[in-house]
Amino acid sequence: MNTALTAECIVIGAGPAGLSAASQIGARGHSCVIIEANVSGGHILITPEITDYPGIEAISGYTLSSVLLKQAQSKNVTVMTGDKAVTLVQDHQNRYTITLESGTDLYAQCVVLATGLRSVNTGLPEESNYLGKGVSYCAECDGFFFKDKPVAVYGSGDGFTEAVDLLASDCKPVYHISPSGVCSTGDSVSSFEGWHITALEGDGILSALRLESQDHKQKRKIEVEGLFVYMGKEPADELLKPFLEEASDPARTGLFITGHLAGTETLVETCASGVSTAGQVSGYLNRKVNDLQILYQGEDEAVHVF
Repeated sequence: MNTALTAECIVIGAGPAGLSAASQIGARGHSCVIIEANVSGGHILITPEITDYPGIEAISGYTLSSVLLKQAQSKNVTVMTGDKAVTLVQDHQNRYTITLESGTDLYAQCVVLATGLRSVNTGLPEESNYLGKGVSYCAECDGFFFKDKPVAVYGSGDGFTEAVDLLASDCKPVYHISPSGVCSTGDSVSSFEGWHITALEGDGILSALRLESQDHKQKRKIEVEGLFVYMGKEPADELLKPFLEEASDPARTGLFITGHLAGTETLVETCASGVSTAGQVSGYLNRKVNDLQILYQGEDEAVHVF
């Protein structure tokens, strides 16, 4: 028999945006459950040092994630990790039912999607070995770690032009490698149009890339300490794709998006997005309080509903 849990709001995704949103929703007096398929913290868990968060000189991603989790729990937010949402159903009254892999059903009046975006990777099996050790998906977040060091930008997805320009101001040399053949034309950037990466090399830390031309006639090895992958972005959770369009009208549907799904890039923007979304959620719930709490049946009997 399935267990069930009811809350005013369910947040899907316990990264910085989801935790920030859940914490503020709880602080505003609303019952909130946050669910996460893996562990709380999101991508910043693998960030060894964060130096651009306001008011904090330096902190590891793991430590900051722990602080965000404790803040949410202190606001009576129920945090459920290691249990993936497998179905999300919206009824005609914009009430939501979420079923988890464990068989638990959750019911809520509104839902916040905070699963983030995942970067389309290079497809190379060794890529994951160098995450946080040379491979990054955000030049704005990690570029300063490579000041005066050789780096490469791979791809031509959203934001690659800005990434190349940002890195070119501090790093040297900068290589732009584009399988599609669309490359930066900056004077300080060496371009490889129509080339692709065939291998990443390094003794625990990235030190070189193996390249091959589109016609397979030329091969190169370039020494780099950083590789910034810009092959595009896609929703991290396939289940939520059909609902993203509905999230464009949260005042009607009670379905909200936050963090990277809402277009943020930096950690500060992502946390701020969560806080802003919490305000929207609270406003939505407060406007609907009469509909959500009491459905009168006769003169004396009242039934609490969601």
